[in-house]
Amino acid sequence: MEKTVIGFGDFLYGYVNGDRYMVSNTVEQICAFIMKYRLNDVQIISILDQMEIETSMGFLSFVSNQTFLRETLLPALVPMQRGEVEVPEFVPHTVESDYVISNVRMNSRAGYFLGAIDFEEGFPQTYDRQSGYYETEEEVVKAYPNSIGKSEAMEMATQKGWI
Repeated sequence: MEKTVIGFGDFLYGYVNGDRYMVSNTVEQICAFIMKYRLNDVQIISILDQMEIETSMGFLSFVSNQTFLRETLLPALVPMQRGEVEVPEFVPHTVESDYVISNVRMNSRAGYFLGAIDFEEGFPQTYDRQSGYYETEEEVVKAYPNSIGKSEAMEMATQKGWI
């Protein structure tokens, strides 16, 4: 009998338009990710680089585990697609570490994004990018209202004695 979960571990990788996101391995967050990017082609890949789910324009085109599809994914996703239940907010999965602060608004030459900062060496280093790129920081705030700024992350790291 097939299992009613997909992938391995706590998270999967979601890809949209070449951008990679960490997606918590829960049916709620998988559905939230699919619905947030329903107008795009979406691929959800396991940490072992195995295709788990693929969608096109919000329609499922591939699900590796048919038991998961039938018993778990469709009962949660279809009511969202029909507008019968509210779509949960997609919140990128964060990796908890002794020296990593996640959900931080950051920027690079490519644009603004949501990411994580690692302070293990005693100074800030970008640890992971958890969203696509945005033109302004305000767009990141709108997309991720619970995010924090770099200065707030630095203050948290200072309070914890990491820097």
